[in-house]
Amino acid sequence: YLVMQTIEKVMNASFFFPNDGNTLSTLLCASIILTIIVLGVSLPINVYVLWLFITGLRNEVRSEFFSFNLSLCQILVCFSALLGLLNFILYKNYVNSTLYIFNFFFFILHCISRPFFQGCICVERFVAVNHPIIFLKYKPLRYRTALSLVAWIIFLGFSVLCSFLPIRNTLSYIVLPEYILLFSIKILCSIAVLKALRKPRPGEKLNKKDAESNRMKKKAFR
Repeated sequence: YLVMQTIEKVMNASFFFPNDGNTLSTLLCASIILTIIVLGVSLPINVYVLWLFITGLRNEVRSEFFSFNLSLCQILVCFSALLGLLNFILYKNYVNSTLYIFNFFFFILHCISRPFFQGCICVERFVAVNHPIIFLKYKPLRYRTALSLVAWIIFLGFSVLCSFLPIRNTLSYIVLPEYILLFSIKILCSIAVLKALRKPRPGEKLNKKDAESNRMKKKAFR
């Protein structure tokens, strides 16, 4: 996101300060540094996380499936940062270039998918702590896979429409309600989880299902 904003400022500077080479050079260097940080830190970490999920045990993949999708979202912003920088360096016609369209596509896809899967993680923790029976009922991986597949199809279609239709100026009015809604859900789930974790059940012998529920409680608390 910071890289995208920096590049946008570079483009604005090219119109308002056409003769100020120092301003353009400073902003371009800043965008290059941010891109290097994103690609050098975020990309390797998230690729390693994906590798751990793919090569890990089935139980871990099942319990952290939404985190797996969240890592995919983080990789998308790395591609967006790289394409945005390359587009600015290679093309003068920034808005209408092919690289810009792909850059905008990955950027929007990241913006709408990342909050969703963060919300899914919070809701999953909330259900595991406050409604363990429902959590165990929908614990199989197929439910998470189906939800994620439907979500990705919707996000991909929306990102394609945003990339090719002239709605970029009104995009904030579309994305902002999603951010507010999911942020509210995350806050409410977090408060409910913390309240539930303050009421343990001491002296109770744990069976297998209770142990699974308590494991999710500890994970939710972290």
